[in-house]
Amino acid sequence: MSTSRDELKKDVPAPLDSILEKESREEAVKKHQARKQKETVIVPPTCTEVELQEEINRRHRRPALATAECSANGRRIPRCRNCGKPMSGHQPCRNNQP
Repeated sequence: MSTSRDELKKDVPAPLDSILEKESREEAVKKHQARKQKETVIVPPTCTEVELQEEINRRHRRPALATAECSANGRRIPRCRNCGKPMSGHQPCRNNQP
């Protein structure tokens, strides 16, 4: 029983009141200077500039169908729920009439 108690005590973390212990100003300044002296490792690009521009253009380009379904202001053209025809100049559908 005492061995299991000792094992459990090893697994218990230390109390959090050690957070309140502040480090000295000199140590904090040294750590800050050490962090500032470290060089940032720049990751090399995964593609060339030409490939990157092609991908950007491909993503921003709208397909032909999407532009045909949009009005001049970029808003989608409203369509009838029953027949799917555009609503401008649309006559009431026969499906809705009694």
